[in-house]
Amino acid sequence: MSNETADTLKQIRDQERHQCKLDRQRVTWLLKAIQNGEVESFYHNLTADTMPWDMALRQIAKLQDVPVEFQKAFQSAWIATKCIPLKTRNHSILCAALRTMFPLYTGPAVRLFRGAGFNEFRRRQYSLSWTDDRATAERFARDYSGLLHGSVVLETVAPAAAIIAKIEYPEPWTNSEREEILREHPNTRFDEYHDEDGDSVRIHNQSIRLVGFNAPETRNASCPAEAELGARATRRLRELVRAGGLDFEYVRCSYPEGTQGTSAYNWKRDCGMLRSNGKDVGSILIAEGLAVPFVCGATHCPATPRPWCHQ
Repeated sequence: MSNETADTLKQIRDQERHQCKLDRQRVTWLLKAIQNGEVESFYHNLTADTMPWDMALRQIAKLQDVPVEFQKAFQSAWIATKCIPLKTRNHSILCAALRTMFPLYTGPAVRLFRGAGFNEFRRRQYSLSWTDDRATAERFARDYSGLLHGSVVLETVAPAAAIIAKIEYPEPWTNSEREEILREHPNTRFDEYHDEDGDSVRIHNQSIRLVGFNAPETRNASCPAEAELGARATRRLRELVRAGGLDFEYVRCSYPEGTQGTSAYNWKRDCGMLRSNGKDVGSILIAEGLAVPFVCGATHCPATPRPWCHQ
């Protein structure tokens, strides 16, 4: 092994140890907020972009007799962000944490419905949110009807032991309410996935930078060739999003220490990977000549590749 390779491996191990230390600190702050009765601090830490969710949920699942105000704060974060299930792949730990933070269900078995994309039914990997109102499930199914394989309304009779909690969600926006909001805030988004440009999407009104590739700019293009290719990349990403079969995963952004929450932290955006029918959309765009590889380290990125004006 060369000295250069050994140095690189040491740097990677050092970065991993440092990241583990930061993750443990964040979870400690979350738990201390409960111990100290600091509900606002708990909610702030709970909704932070940098929260290591698998570690946090594992610790939350161990808690006993959590005060009601912290349970309500957790429920608010669950409803407001809608992203917690996307930030962990360990649904067993997630369910255990929800049983700690949600009010215990004590009712009977219930017939439940869920509107979902057909891929969810095909994979037999169901999400956690169901409703006892079939009309609500049908409305969600209509929202998914434009996906590649269409949508379904799922139905089951859930025994009481399988129900974690009964949560009252806010009523969805009506069309008139959406129109009023859009008049005052024209950039508001309501749908789940939106393409922004060739390497960014908007999920639950949060801008996400997709990692592993760089697509041509559209609004800040350096030359007409980049603007034209950027428009093609954006259209192609839009096609992939609308086709459905999507799997999204949050990943840690590359950022210098001490920059979280500032524009230096990836312009205050989260990072993620988006797959279309199992294929990374970045790889698809690269293969089609609409993007180039762009891989960052833990704390910094190389110069952004933008070769389109030099061809």
